[in-house]
Amino acid sequence: METEPGTMATTLKDEKGPSHKRQSSSDKIVSLLHKLPQLGEIFELHYKVGEGTFSNVYLATFREVPKAKFAVKHLIPTCHPSRVIRELKCMQEIGGVDNVVGIYMCLRMNDCITFVMPYQHHDKFTSYLYDMDIDEIRLYIRELCVALRRVHSFGVIHRDVKPGNFLYNRAKRKFLLVDFGLAQKVGEWSTDSSKKRKRCSEGENKEPAEVQEQNAKRICLKERPSEIKRAPLHACNENISFIRSFSQVCKEARPNLTNRCECDRKARVCNTCLSRKGGSAPRAGTPGFRAPEVLLKSHDQTTAVDMWAVGVILLCLLSRTYPFFRAPDDVTALAEMITVFGSEEIKSIATKLGRHVVCSETCKPLDLREACKFLRERRRRISNPVDIDIPDEAFSLLYRLLDLDHTSRITAEETLSHPFLAKP
Repeated sequence: METEPGTMATTLKDEKGPSHKRQSSSDKIVSLLHKLPQLGEIFELHYKVGEGTFSNVYLATFREVPKAKFAVKHLIPTCHPSRVIRELKCMQEIGGVDNVVGIYMCLRMNDCITFVMPYQHHDKFTSYLYDMDIDEIRLYIRELCVALRRVHSFGVIHRDVKPGNFLYNRAKRKFLLVDFGLAQKVGEWSTDSSKKRKRCSEGENKEPAEVQEQNAKRICLKERPSEIKRAPLHACNENISFIRSFSQVCKEARPNLTNRCECDRKARVCNTCLSRKGGSAPRAGTPGFRAPEVLLKSHDQTTAVDMWAVGVILLCLLSRTYPFFRAPDDVTALAEMITVFGSEEIKSIATKLGRHVVCSETCKPLDLREACKFLRERRRRISNPVDIDIPDEAFSLLYRLLDLDHTSRITAEETLSHPFLAKP
């Protein structure tokens, strides 16, 4: 529920949850206006409508025209200046048309930076996921690809395509692609793997040192991953059991036999593995939506990264399951991906990317049509949503979007010409 124009920030009528959380949000608004008083002179901030790792977003109204609504994005001061400039340029040069968010102004004082953007009321993804018919699914994917065609035409990778960043006003059939905080130009990053990069300068979602150390032990010591809660295809296919014995992933392929790993399948870490430098490649994006080339830390990343995320969204829509992939880290994400797409297929694409993936068991790929049918039927038993008749063209597009090989993955331009979306 939206507040009426002129509502004080401290009321926070739209906020739900414990009172201390509402008060915390109110304190953030007061603190922001104290650091940037010019913002309060022009706009009245009402309540928080969104938040992310690097920002908080508030609903605001124009003091001179109270009915005019805006979204004010406050960037966390730890953001690197290059990241702020990149996001600002994306909205200035790309936004404002084709479902891509634009920007009205940028206000800054010292390290306090805010973007003032158009505000669009939107529905939560889970509020319409379970009752969308095939025509609405077609419209949703088409409008998302229209936005990405615009972004990709500038040689920009959004890198964080997901339902939370594609706002959908269901009543008005309006769409808006937002949040360019992780966006990058194709080929912008360095290919020098020995060069260290800070997280905020490249927008990478790196795990803390303790998590990286645990993952390294899991890989090198062959420690079995802990039980994965709410696995998306649990009991759908016997191949899911392979996850429990997933042994080793993402070692760089090294043709030099003298540098061969000596700890494979042994409960120790050899000096060769300890001396290897960690892979360095862009890994920005939300877990569950990262493409294979991102999980395998390939330097050859293109706009196809975004198209993989579109495929994951379409998979969620056709299976009525969200999130589809639930992995907490990249190692488990690869395990889930192998369960769905097959071990030999993942090994093959890893080799093409200069990586080596070792699995203790062979896993055959799933039939996505059957998997989606199984998951839809399971959802019907839980909440009894209306089932839908999915045409063959939808799965044809799904397989093109979820092509493991990014060089042959369908583009946004090609997607709009696909028979599934080309239909009226």
